[in-house]
Amino acid sequence: MARTRDPDVDRRIHEATVALLTRDGLAGLAIGEVASVAGVGKAAIYRRYRSKEDLVAGAVAAVLPLSQPPTDLVGAPALAAIVEDLRRALLESGGLRLLATLLVEETRHGELLELWRRRVVAPRVRVIGRVLAGTGQTVRLDPRMIGELALGGLVARRIARGAVPRSASDELARALWRLAIGDPTTTDPMEDESWEDQS
Repeated sequence: MARTRDPDVDRRIHEATVALLTRDGLAGLAIGEVASVAGVGKAAIYRRYRSKEDLVAGAVAAVLPLSQPPTDLVGAPALAAIVEDLRRALLESGGLRLLATLLVEETRHGELLELWRRRVVAPRVRVIGRVLAGTGQTVRLDPRMIGELALGGLVARRIARGAVPRSASDELARALWRLAIGDPTTTDPMEDESWEDQS
């Protein structure tokens, strides 16, 4: 009979992996140290992962899960929920430190940054695409561009201002919505009167 995996052990392994990876990089990441920090034996890790790269892949997927926007949200509020999910993943779950580490590792281990794209960015872009398609309105920007602008906007806000409060997700989502949908009678987003603050 196969043993059932303990979700708490998985969580501790993933958190230890991300913490050590962001501190030491992939070359400095040692399975023994991950096991020690996680409070498990090395065998627990090797039962789950064939290599350090597999371990990092599992940790990236686990510590930055995608939260689906509530089904009762549509349009701009749904986009705001997606941007807030990304903000939490980047800033409250250590995702930004992890992303910085993966960027540093890119020359030696480009597959890890590609993993970030597949596991963190792509699922959110798919949800953005569904939200925009569900409006029935003409969408002027590719969902990938909206995802890239959301990610870039949050990172830029963190660099420029330090803290990125919850309200920043709403501000960014409103701006992205105006870019993506805007006023359907205009073709140039800069001429779109919906840019003006209506509050």
